[in-house]
Amino acid sequence: MNIRTTSALLALTMVGGMNVAAQEEGFKPSFLLGTDVSTAYIFRGATLHDKPVAQPYLYADPIEGLTVGAWGNILLDDGSAGDAVDVNEVDIYAEYDLPVGEDFPLGISLAYTEYTYPNTTLGEGTVEDPTVAWPSDREVGLLLSMPWCPLGSTLKAFYGVDGGIDKSLYAEYGIGHSFEGVAEGVTPSLGATVGYADIDGGEGGFTAATVTAGVAVGVATFKVMYIAELDDDVLAVDKDVVGTISLSSTF
Repeated sequence: MNIRTTSALLALTMVGGMNVAAQEEGFKPSFLLGTDVSTAYIFRGATLHDKPVAQPYLYADPIEGLTVGAWGNILLDDGSAGDAVDVNEVDIYAEYDLPVGEDFPLGISLAYTEYTYPNTTLGEGTVEDPTVAWPSDREVGLLLSMPWCPLGSTLKAFYGVDGGIDKSLYAEYGIGHSFEGVAEGVTPSLGATVGYADIDGGEGGFTAATVTAGVAVGVATFKVMYIAELDDDVLAVDKDVVGTISLSSTF
């Protein structure tokens, strides 16, 4: 849902950053290909799978201001599909940066995500046919960035328009910083988020806060994320520490 991992968020930032530089020399399409291997699948503080997963992604800037991409989740344990490769989620993503001008204090982007669930069925015991694939979810998003802030502040809001997340709101405030020049070829980073959810038909309130520490070495990034529960009536945190190894390349 939206962008599932901090690596994918970083990927979008990197692709967007390449666009800023490209604007000075004329726009050039760019691509970012990568994959994460994590000890669990965490989404907005919630544990969706508590065993190792691989999460490949591909993002592209085909035209100036537009980013499109796909993201997948592969279960690395004995997953529900019983196949050698259990792909239980594929997300399609699009984001457009509004041309607000260099002097405007905010970066504004509009986003759309469709979440599909191959190899995931409605399950036994439901009134529906258990062989029917789990229906897709869809959401729209508004993303605000504050380039003048030294901690790279962002405020994001996502609203479900179809599926199980229909009429549900999720908002997240985040900060982050990369420490360039610490050592040649090595870039440490720190980031933090706090989330708020208003679920249609459920509780509303703050969900979880996360703190992520990472270090990038060449094409590899190593990260550890801590998830703190804020309100167990809204979201109960099952797994509070997750490690991730990421490999990515731009071209």
